[in-house]
Amino acid sequence: MTAMTFSEAVQMQGHLIDSGLLSRALDDILDVSADYEIQELIFGKTKVDESTARILITHEDDTILNDLLIRLQNHGANPVEASDAETVPAPMD
Repeated sequence: MTAMTFSEAVQMQGHLIDSGLLSRALDDILDVSADYEIQELIFGKTKVDESTARILITHEDDTILNDLLIRLQNHGANPVEASDAETVPAPMD
């Protein structure tokens, strides 16, 4: 039987590389023995352009994961809003 894992996607935006924000966020993830997958990483082309990263974080303990998400907000990582909503035409005006 495999252990249940919990996951949450976060997004970061800014000068992630030269400021060290991405590195510190990934260190915090590993510090609590969580796992991560960088799903998207877009580098700014010039010094003034911001970078964007989307990271999927998983952990076996939901409480630890939630505490980690709060800690990651200090580095500018915010949860990605899940969109399970489906739109359909209204039956009437």
